[in-house]
Amino acid sequence: MDDPSNGFTQYKNATPSTCVGESEIEAFHVRSSSDHAVVLQWLECDSNPYSIRGQEKGSGLWTWFDKDTPIIGNAPGTNTLTIAHLTQTKLYRFEIVNGQNMTVAKLEFSITGELFSGAQYTGTTYYVSPKGNDANPGTGQGKPIKTLTKVQQILNTANAPINILFERGGQWLGSLTLPEIPGASQSLPVQLGAYGQGAAPQIVGSKNMSGASWLSNTNGTYALNVDMPGVGALFIDQKMYYPAKSPLLQIVDGNSTSLSAAQLHAINMFDGMQITFRGTHWSAETREVDQIFNSVINGQNVGTVTWTIQNNLPNKGKVNNGAYLYNHPNFVSKPYDWTYDTAKQTLQFFPGPNGLNQDIRIPQHVYGLTVLGDHYRIRDLALHYYYKDAIFSEGEDLQVSYCDLSYNYNAGIYVYGDDTDGLVVTHNNIHDVSGVGVFAQRSNFSTITYNQIYNIGDAAWGRVTGLDGELGAANNQFLTGITFYSTQNNYIAYNQISQVGYVGIRFDGQNHVIEHNQIVDPLRRLSDGGGIYSFEAINAAFPTQLNVIEKNIIENNPADNMVGYKMNQPSAKLMQVSIYLDNRSKTTKVIDNVLKGCPEICLLLNRNNNHHTVEGNILYGEDKILQVTRSQKSTQSYHFIKRNLFVGLTDQTFMMYFLNQGKYPWDSGIYENNQYINPYSPWTGKDQNHPVQDKYDFNDWVSFIHETAPELLLDGLNFVSLTQAKQDIQLLINKTPFEKNILIAPGHITMPLSNKQIAGSINLMPHEAVITTNQ
Repeated sequence: MDDPSNGFTQYKNATPSTCVGESEIEAFHVRSSSDHAVVLQWLECDSNPYSIRGQEKGSGLWTWFDKDTPIIGNAPGTNTLTIAHLTQTKLYRFEIVNGQNMTVAKLEFSITGELFSGAQYTGTTYYVSPKGNDANPGTGQGKPIKTLTKVQQILNTANAPINILFERGGQWLGSLTLPEIPGASQSLPVQLGAYGQGAAPQIVGSKNMSGASWLSNTNGTYALNVDMPGVGALFIDQKMYYPAKSPLLQIVDGNSTSLSAAQLHAINMFDGMQITFRGTHWSAETREVDQIFNSVINGQNVGTVTWTIQNNLPNKGKVNNGAYLYNHPNFVSKPYDWTYDTAKQTLQFFPGPNGLNQDIRIPQHVYGLTVLGDHYRIRDLALHYYYKDAIFSEGEDLQVSYCDLSYNYNAGIYVYGDDTDGLVVTHNNIHDVSGVGVFAQRSNFSTITYNQIYNIGDAAWGRVTGLDGELGAANNQFLTGITFYSTQNNYIAYNQISQVGYVGIRFDGQNHVIEHNQIVDPLRRLSDGGGIYSFEAINAAFPTQLNVIEKNIIENNPADNMVGYKMNQPSAKLMQVSIYLDNRSKTTKVIDNVLKGCPEICLLLNRNNNHHTVEGNILYGEDKILQVTRSQKSTQSYHFIKRNLFVGLTDQTFMMYFLNQGKYPWDSGIYENNQYINPYSPWTGKDQNHPVQDKYDFNDWVSFIHETAPELLLDGLNFVSLTQAKQDIQLLINKTPFEKNILIAPGHITMPLSNKQIAGSINLMPHEAVITTNQ
């Protein structure tokens, strides 16, 4: 029986299904539940090792758990798992897996009540409720305090251990600064969380302004006097809206502090006006306009905008690139367009027929939580509608879990400083953010796991605020799902990242492990980046080396990310990569990844890279599946490429592509036991700058690279079309990594292999490919 003093009762809130599996496991069931957790129990019948994982059924993302009392030596016996943070009306699935990664028992159940938190609190706990009173002591749920002002007063004078719990279903307008708390440590952290039942408590940077004192103008707009910290975005019914912008401008002249375009002619100055311009295919900038004036360039009337140069300006608006002018009344034309006069502090809003009846959030606070102290735990909170970041931290040993950090302009979590090691970000929802999901600069020994990060910078290039109030550059640090900058020894795993303006996961430095992430549709707005991207800057804190990228799935579909770049060249190069190891990366292991649907390059080992290991990957592309680039002055680019499966989809697909700018002969590395499926193209490899021969068929290519034991799985098919190719060869992603199928329509398979006609499927089992055939 369970001990009632622990709050547990025999099973009452969960409905288990019948245990299905083998004889190794018996009696897998829900033993009991409480108001904050469910206990699972099972009997392991032998001494083999077993693991347990769980998911919200259908979500596709498994979480692996440690058993409550792991048995030393994996001896037989009863095991339990206590699991919290489950939600009513949802179906959960848990599986027990043996040492061969096979499921031997499974359990599905739902709950009828909300489990509010598995956190256990020690020390003094203060309760905060919208129904409270700041005159109350706050140390009991029956007499909570009410306001963030009172919470701040408590934090400013507190000693650890201390906990601040907000009532579920409540909402507070404002922000908090989390100071250094005397006595706080890893074992006695300062905890912010939730209590009660219902939706996560919300701390917001704006209340609903639909009922504010709007003044009607004659042109259909409405005015509101409001103090905004900057011109960022409004959130209307939880959707981000940028200020009114011009049509796409073509730059006819530009430098580091100005640009000119014909469409800017005769535009009047407006306080708060911003210019966002495309610098290269991989960057865009937003700057506050100092002035605008008319001029003539090459006989053409143009308008010229100027701005003050800033330290983080890497590029300039280049001739024939594109730009947008934001926040000007001339361009208010459709519902939810808006402008903000920074001098008059007046917002002009065009609501359309029903806009003032919507939920309108106008960010009036910069940060939600500003963490200045060490050893904070933040869980079960929702932080929305901030001009910059939901959480900004300069503290060490910060843990953020089970939070919703969405609808913020710059970042979900932004960590900056030399003393920010030990960051843990797990099981959070971070979405609808203009800048970056999670940003960590100089944060080492950190863990980022099991987060869902999506809709990051996918609506406009260049719209970020950067650091310290400066408008920023959308480059390889921003418009990203996760960025680690000048760091080492970090673990990034089991995250789902989708719809990102630029890079899914960006890192530099050493000894990182990036595994089991699923990245879908990065590079929505910028180019020359990857689903996973590494880069070593000059004078970096650590060399980019000794990293591991393994067991990730990247699904990369073509994006309209060249808008505004080389507008005089409609065929400007689309640089879209799934895994991209850029400047001075070395000794990275790229192992057992699935790269699906690469429009241009699946895996790019760029110039000044050396000694990477690429093994056991499945790469499925349309143009160049593996590209190796060697710079003119470098003798490097020597890699180990073995046991990969290359799948080509078009009559122009190259399994491998060398861009050698150096001298010949060139030993590019060791190639062993790779498998090739290239039914639509006669070519296997290409050496772009080879003085004698550039395109190679299979036999010539493997001879050219001196490959040992390669295998051409399919050959000789006639190319029909890319559409037909994708129908013939398609990856079925069942959201469980590396248990994939490539289906091949029998009518399109004409070449016999080993005296058998191929008419079935190619089953991509974990870490290897196996062909199944029918007679």
